[in-house]
Amino acid sequence: MLPSDPVQAALISLAIGDLCRSLAFPVRLAGPPSSLRWIAECGAGIPIQTPDSKVSPREFAEWLEYNRAHRADWSLLATPRAFPIEEAVFYWLGGGGRIAAPNSCPRGSANILLTSDRNLSSLDTFLRNLVHVIRPQLPNLPTKKHSPQGPLVLELPDDLPEKGHLNRRWATAITELATAKPILLAHSDPLPTSIMNLLRSLGSRVAITHLANASETLKLAKHAGIWMGPRSPTTALASLAGCPVKLIGSPKSSWGFPENSTLTISGKIDWHESQESV
Repeated sequence: MLPSDPVQAALISLAIGDLCRSLAFPVRLAGPPSSLRWIAECGAGIPIQTPDSKVSPREFAEWLEYNRAHRADWSLLATPRAFPIEEAVFYWLGGGGRIAAPNSCPRGSANILLTSDRNLSSLDTFLRNLVHVIRPQLPNLPTKKHSPQGPLVLELPDDLPEKGHLNRRWATAITELATAKPILLAHSDPLPTSIMNLLRSLGSRVAITHLANASETLKLAKHAGIWMGPRSPTTALASLAGCPVKLIGSPKSSWGFPENSTLTISGKIDWHESQESV
């Protein structure tokens, strides 16, 4: 069962893939669509879509009845700490053994607890250490060699407003960076009209790519020189792929990201500093 937070789901994407490929029996992933889309293809069966935190009691009861036939003998919780709705779903899906880390289920729904170092900040390492008890041969996240010759990828926030101070800050940053060198602008959700108009005015200085899932993101990350953007599923996947990532945000933005030297954090949109690090 995946975390309902899409960023956390992306941060365990490669560990989930390695785990699924190491098992001899069929595996199904469970999680909301916003998390499932950021799990790389790993040969798992048809996923079980779980409700989000806004589900009403009646809708949840209907979901339980609809998924009655999907209950399994064993279920693994892949998040360090479950929300109430996650724990309720986890309890329902795992009819027999419910495997989780200690303290991950505040209401005690797990009946098999596997000890893992909870001080680890990397979610990939957390999950690999958790399942290492039952799958000792599960490999660690490999160190990937990365070429710095690729394009500079700039990722815009998904919740960027149509107007306002934040919109103007990003518009200014795009203009300044595109003036210095061509960039590849990545996004997952539709862009504001004002940003689209700006990109048209910049012409060939900016190329645009829409990232819809984990496979597309990992493919781009392999060829990018540096990836700049906010905490998101795509910056998480780029970091897992070994691409140098510059997170725009506070130090808390990097929680759960791989612990390596290719990740830097900036509290402001400082593009000149980023250009120097490429």
